[in-house]
Amino acid sequence: DAWALLSSYDYPGNVRQLEHMIQRAVAIAQGPELQPEDLPEEVTSPPAPFASAEGTVAAARQRADREAIVATLARHGGEIGAAARELQVSRTTLWRLMKKYDLGG
Repeated sequence: DAWALLSSYDYPGNVRQLEHMIQRAVAIAQGPELQPEDLPEEVTSPPAPFASAEGTVAAARQRADREAIVATLARHGGEIGAAARELQVSRTTLWRLMKKYDLGG
């Protein structure tokens, strides 16, 4: 089963990526043969279809915006003014984005 998964995967990193995947799998394998659970998730799980909402560019931007806001607020101890300055948006815009992403705004 592991061989079938390795054979069917399209390696964007070419041979080097295959080599690293096998080294990792051998290091964590529990038995003498590699099993599918020893392989990285990128090999064992099929890629999400591009048509899904989570795979759209807009969804990726929203996730990135939310993560940036959360990280910046954490760095500034929740201080809106300092976070807004770092993010280069107005306080009002940051409040609106916090409300949009349900971050207590």
